[in-house]
Amino acid sequence: MKKIIHLICALILTIVLVACGGNSNDLEDCCSPDYEEIATTPVFEFPSPAELPAQTILEGHGLFSGEALNLPVLGTQIFAGLGRSFAVDADNVAWAWGGVHGREPVIFMEGVAAVSSIARGDQFIMNDGALMMVGEYSWTNQPPFAYSQIPVTWMQDVVLSVGSFGALTREGVFYRWGFGFGFRDFTNPLTIYIQEELVRESYRPFRTFSGVRYASIDSFALTAVISYAGNLHFWGDDTANVQFWNRAFLPYDEPIMANVSRVSMGDRHSLILTESGRLYTFGLNNHGQIGNGTTANVTNEPIFIMDNVVYISAGSDNSFAITRDGRLYGWGRNNGGKLGDGTTTLRQEPVLIMNNVNTVSAGDSHTMAVTTDGRLYTWGTNMAGQLGDGTTQASHEPQFVMDNILAR
Repeated sequence: MKKIIHLICALILTIVLVACGGNSNDLEDCCSPDYEEIATTPVFEFPSPAELPAQTILEGHGLFSGEALNLPVLGTQIFAGLGRSFAVDADNVAWAWGGVHGREPVIFMEGVAAVSSIARGDQFIMNDGALMMVGEYSWTNQPPFAYSQIPVTWMQDVVLSVGSFGALTREGVFYRWGFGFGFRDFTNPLTIYIQEELVRESYRPFRTFSGVRYASIDSFALTAVISYAGNLHFWGDDTANVQFWNRAFLPYDEPIMANVSRVSMGDRHSLILTESGRLYTFGLNNHGQIGNGTTANVTNEPIFIMDNVVYISAGSDNSFAITRDGRLYGWGRNNGGKLGDGTTTLRQEPVLIMNNVNTVSAGDSHTMAVTTDGRLYTWGTNMAGQLGDGTTQASHEPQFVMDNILAR
């Protein structure tokens, strides 16, 4: 089919070029597929302040430290993507299943330290800190647009891949790209605002702040960062107006909370974990994903949910938390059984799912969890084989998939 399309393309251009007196030698460049060129895209160099003047504005905001940090790998060893799943084993081998990968785990890549997935692409942090991307690695509906079916090196020295549009380096420098690193003007898809200055969307990594020790981005590009001092700041666009504000060009001078260790963002709700293990939530609550026993949105300030928490993961419309004793709790929407409590009943408060859990990853329609002894379990919707059990049948409770998963 591709050959036929190329022949038709060449025929049409030949007619045009002959009519216009053009050079037919240009046909090869016009009609040949550019997949090979995209697939071998070289490593991008970080933009300099001269190339992107707004960098100076952001760095001068005064909220973060300019001193270099020395962060460990913060990415997760499992990730529940859209219709697919990934897991990194103790030998740093990344396994994949669901969608084009099939219904059971297959080896995808070696030398992997952490993995994440977005709607149209997958991201891998390698043992040497390189951030590799497969699929769409410049998220935008407008050109320039890049897609590759083989891994492409996007950045170096990365410890955390943040959603579709960001990465955190070992030294604590947070980079963004695509739309949403300021407030996006949806009337013009190629423009955003940073401190009320109009700039073009970045299709390359764009340095925002240093002195960042953790970050998260929701599905609509609202950004949260935790500073070196443990202060939590948000910025971006909140069109649903459910997370404190509607438009923010830069992080507010006053943090949302202090003494924060982790933040995890769903579609329109957020989970906040303090250094003392207290879990707070806020935002959209139409499916009980806040966990306070209601379905009323929480917009004024984060509310306390539970204590003794060590790990959090926000799904699109549900939430999970792991306590110090390894108990996994879930709440929110439960379509397809993605909470894992044996039902499809919506839960407005945390319910116990399983014990001895080390890590959890909440996806859009399914969930993954690793136990303290490295055993991987999955549950929820399975139409694309994302549960990895060789079927397409949904599971309303955790089922074992594989062992020897990397401890984090």
